Amino acid sequence: MFNRQGIDQTLTANVGESILENQPAVKLLGLHVGHLLSFNAHIDVIFRKAGRKLNILSGLSKTLSTKI
Repeated sequence: MFNRQGIDQTLTANVGESILENQPAVKLLGLHVGHLLSFNAHIDVIFRKAGRKLNILSGLSKTLSTKI
């Protein structure tokens, strides 16, 4: 169940032999959508990916020489 503060109880559903549980966000057509139908989860994922790539570039820039 959802409310304005988030998930207020854990619900599960059985489909065949699989158990479906509540998730704070789901990936739908490449977008991460939160349980309140906001894109905050998607923005968090994008920031994490960009941060990793910037760290890699920062490390590489220290190893490369600026002289040609």
